[in-house]
Amino acid sequence: MDILETIKGSLSQSQINTVASRIGESPEATGKAMAGALPAVLGGVVHEGATPQGAASLIEMMKSLPIVGGLTDLIGGRDDGLSRTGSSMLGKVFGGQLSGIAERIAGFAGIRSSSAQGLMAMVAPMVLGGVARAAPAGGFTPQGLMGELEHQKPSIARALPAGLGGLAGTLGLSGLGSAAQSAMRTGQTAARRGTNWLPWLLGAIVAAAIVFYGVNTCSTRTQLGFGSLTLPNGSTINVSEGSIGDRLYKFLSGTGAAPKSFTFDNLEFATVQAAYTVGSQPTIDAISAILKAYPAAVVRIEGYTDSTGDPAQNLSLSRARAETVASALVAKGVAASRVSSQGFGAANPIGDNATDAGRAKNRRIELVVTQR
Repeated sequence: MDILETIKGSLSQSQINTVASRIGESPEATGKAMAGALPAVLGGVVHEGATPQGAASLIEMMKSLPIVGGLTDLIGGRDDGLSRTGSSMLGKVFGGQLSGIAERIAGFAGIRSSSAQGLMAMVAPMVLGGVARAAPAGGFTPQGLMGELEHQKPSIARALPAGLGGLAGTLGLSGLGSAAQSAMRTGQTAARRGTNWLPWLLGAIVAAAIVFYGVNTCSTRTQLGFGSLTLPNGSTINVSEGSIGDRLYKFLSGTGAAPKSFTFDNLEFATVQAAYTVGSQPTIDAISAILKAYPAAVVRIEGYTDSTGDPAQNLSLSRARAETVASALVAKGVAASRVSSQGFGAANPIGDNATDAGRAKNRRIELVVTQR
């Protein structure tokens, strides 16, 4: 998956116009700045995720993003809270280099430095959301995220506008950036001369294949902690060992009797909200793929809360969260007749509500296979 292309493909001119209005710049200049900000921000994310600690930090940031219908719903120009999230993210990713990078983008696009930094804060959640969408079923491990981000480097280097080529070194892409720019200059020279450009093109394709083969090989090696499952319908997914996807698959492919309950992992909700976070989507994708592969299975999604707060509100919230998960499975192609939902509030605790750890256990969503 080319994350940058996915993000750019989701943007419309009307959305760029909205961002332009928000930062007080012309649509033309904003579009130009956007062309520099997107690869720069993703490059910063790649640089941050080059270590296990940095990748783990990015995974936590992804989990905090709200689930949305499209990537452009994560553009900060539509939500002050998202802009604040973006600003915090930029501070963690770029540190003291942020103002210098913003100035480079501002000079390239002909806008104010404050506008460039504001734009970067707006697009940062969308960039991180794009990374989250690239996660395998079951979510990223730090090593898996490191491999995926490594895979994005050539795309980022190609996307950096010529006027921002100097940023490649800052983002740790200098080798790829110079190689891409050199190949581009060679191709342009051959085209201007009207000579035999096909060998140059073939050479570029071969070089790109070598780069991408090496990157993909590295990515495959670093996808630790995941197992590949070939489902009865021929589809293949990757799930983390011991995750709900792994456990559900083993149950449905075995001979155990229903009913059987599974507690979701890697499924998080914002406080007192029914919407799950972007980082939870891979779990939904994995469960829906497994259920589609076992069409006889019937499931009930059950929601639970801890005992904090008003019991009636807890019951309502547990129902809403269970309905959200059930609806998400149906939206991914599981027949609605096979999925029901129910909320129980603070009933049936599995942890001690007098402790933080116990309350965290009690705030859960369970999938119950009622028929197999």
